[in-house]
Amino acid sequence: PKKPALTAAPGTSVHGLGRAVDLCGGAERSSTPEHRWLATHGPSYGWIRPTWAADGGSRPEPWHFEFQSKDTVSHEH
Repeated sequence: PKKPALTAAPGTSVHGLGRAVDLCGGAERSSTPEHRWLATHGPSYGWIRPTWAADGGSRPEPWHFEFQSKDTVSHEH
């Protein structure tokens, strides 16, 4: 089987489309106050951590947040 690519094909990345960010400065680790603040308050501004990126998700990436319209953000994220 072919090994999966580490990067998205051009034009398909939510990062390239401006709808996702990978954060640092303390927010990249789930256990930090910075990350907890973002997880709690981010949805109010449209920023969520997708289920797949959550701790226990299929590809945990605590540094990854995606923008969604505040009207569609579910507080389940």
